Amino acid sequence: MFYLGGFKIDISLDTIYDRRLAARDLKSSFFLVGYFEGLLYGVFLPLLVVYSVKKKSIINILVIIFSIVAVFSLKGSKGVVFSPFFLILVYLIVSKGYKFGKAILSLFILLVSFSLIELFLFDTSLLASIVIRRKLVVPSQLTVYYWEFFSNNPFVYMKDGIFGDLLPFDSNYTMRRSYLIGETYFKDGHNANANIWAVAFADFGYIGMFITTIISSYILKILDRLGKSHFILSCCSCAYISVVWSEGALYTSLLTNGLLFILLILWIQKIEKKVET
Repeated sequence: MFYLGGFKIDISLDTIYDRRLAARDLKSSFFLVGYFEGLLYGVFLPLLVVYSVKKKSIINILVIIFSIVAVFSLKGSKGVVFSPFFLILVYLIVSKGYKFGKAILSLFILLVSFSLIELFLFDTSLLASIVIRRKLVVPSQLTVYYWEFFSNNPFVYMKDGIFGDLLPFDSNYTMRRSYLIGETYFKDGHNANANIWAVAFADFGYIGMFITTIISSYILKILDRLGKSHFILSCCSCAYISVVWSEGALYTSLLTNGLLFILLILWIQKIEKKVET
């Protein structure tokens, strides 16, 4: 990934969207780049962060920091910076035996409180914009936009995904649904990704939402069974999946976001536990 980025280090917030456009063009030029990128910053980096914190490995942590900088320089995604810290937080909550629901609620209250303090003392809204608006307000807004648009327009029928060519439907749009919503409601070609149920509705309406619910429940059931041999890893994996499913399609999460790879890791861990016993 560092090579594809031209061996450049650029962590400026002013050029984030320029780097995202360049990364989008790069993905279209190299078919496997998207999958490698998803595995790197979506699976390897977050799980390696948790593993390194648990083992207190300074070398691993330095490699992780370099990798985060390299990926952020290439695609300008703030998620690659925040997701490792989010999983470390989940790891600390679970490993210390805290009640997860109460801990997350307390942290949310603290975030809102600090956002208000920042607003009143410094007249800025950086914390509120990055965390509260981006992770809570925007996803809900985009879900409504998806429902509103595709309630009055033809469905996508997965034609902008890897399985679209397998389905006997005609393509109704010339651009991907996320850019279609961005162009319709934001007028700037914004990449407006939504959660798995919003995407399912865009594909097949309420039937798509029902099918997505069934498939996702079976995936979580498999994850639950595999994760019994390694509880903390399973919890961190669930936290990562919750973020992935809030930002894209279910079928995209399987390969591009590395969900199948996570299940493979948990399956290997379960086999190793059986061998040890």
